Amino acid sequence: MKKLAYALSVFIILIVSSDLARADHITFTGNTQVSFDGGPFSSIASISGLTFTGTSFALHTDEFGRTGRNGPEAILGNFVVTDVNALFSSCGDVVCFRDFQLRLDFDSVVTPNPMIVQARVAIRPSTQVVGFDLAGPTIINFSFTSGEFSGTGGFSVGAQPIRFPGFPDDGIVLGAVFFSTLNPPHPTPEPTSILLFGSAVLLGLFRRRR
Repeated sequence: MKKLAYALSVFIILIVSSDLARADHITFTGNTQVSFDGGPFSSIASISGLTFTGTSFALHTDEFGRTGRNGPEAILGNFVVTDVNALFSSCGDVVCFRDFQLRLDFDSVVTPNPMIVQARVAIRPSTQVVGFDLAGPTIINFSFTSGEFSGTGGFSVGAQPIRFPGFPDDGIVLGAVFFSTLNPPHPTPEPTSILLFGSAVLLGLFRRRR
């Protein structure tokens, strides 16, 4: 019974330690600012009938810190239509575009920093839709240093279009990151490996008791 209790305690410690390591992903924090039509960057910026508000963000990879896997999306800011008539009357064509730049200022050691996302706001009066079109690459590559870890990664950004009548998630700008390389490799074990190892320990002890 003592051996069985010992094996169970080891198994529990492995599961708990995996949960702790799971929370040990690398997080990139900072804040966003915006510029319309080449104007100065600000945490809040507006054009006729449309305002963008930046925010603080916390971007991290997937829970096991694996390379090539996007982490959960984080909100980078949001568009709000303040005047529908002013917004669409400012665009006399079927569709018109306004230049939009999103700047991410990172608290951690990230290169480039700040990171600039080049995009456009597409205004479509005929369908009453405001879209978010990336004018630059869909993935921005970066390098980083965080404590004992260093490496390279990729950053992606996207937004829900605004349709009328609007919905709560319309106009929210989201971002996500992933690792391309990571040194040293993240030590977090896979949950399946932990379960297999724990099961093997228990099975071995049961066989020895018999």
